Amino acid sequence: MNENVKTMLVIIAGFAIAVFIAISAIGTVYPDGFLLVASDVKSTYTYDVMIDSSDVISDVTLFLPVSSKKGNSLPGVRIVDGFGYSSGSEMDFELFGAKESMMMKVTSKSIRNGRFGSEADTDVLIDTVSPVLNEYTLNPKSEITKSGDLIFYNSYIYAKFDAKPDTDVKIIISTTGKNEWNVFSAKENSFTDKITVNLKGPVSGWIPVKGEMKAGIGDYSYIL
Repeated sequence: MNENVKTMLVIIAGFAIAVFIAISAIGTVYPDGFLLVASDVKSTYTYDVMIDSSDVISDVTLFLPVSSKKGNSLPGVRIVDGFGYSSGSEMDFELFGAKESMMMKVTSKSIRNGRFGSEADTDVLIDTVSPVLNEYTLNPKSEITKSGDLIFYNSYIYAKFDAKPDTDVKIIISTTGKNEWNVFSAKENSFTDKITVNLKGPVSGWIPVKGEMKAGIGDYSYIL
């Protein structure tokens, strides 16, 4: 191998290493580095509601926090349009309200155990570090506080149903935002948002509830 060929191979190898280092450095910056490099990132929202009752509840009307942002609800629209999932009891769904007060209206003749929700992909990278106000999270939110990597807030639901006085009803409302990609290995980052409500017997009216978020879960380097 003559000197010219050796020199060319050294230059090519050096250039490849430099490109890899540059891409790696860019890929460690979230979210800007992801937007420049991560063309294969899959970003997904999920919204899920579970209703668990110790006995049948009847003539049910619920207004529940829905995964929304600035008066829009991508996961909620999928449910209303018939692209979500529902099991356990027959329920009807309607998006109700606007802006920060948008909620999911649920009606049913009777529920014992029910579950519904949806999954919605987006072509925009989800901000899993600072999702409050920036992403589809459970709303409405008020009196937001932070402790470490957890975010706490107040919200409310409306519940009206008939039931025996000792009937326990648990409602779990949750949403997640997740980015997934695969460069050398599978990686992801996400946030979670959850409200748990415990009710007893027949109920009618607005009820204050508390929610909990966790942001910044997972990997924030595209390559490394």
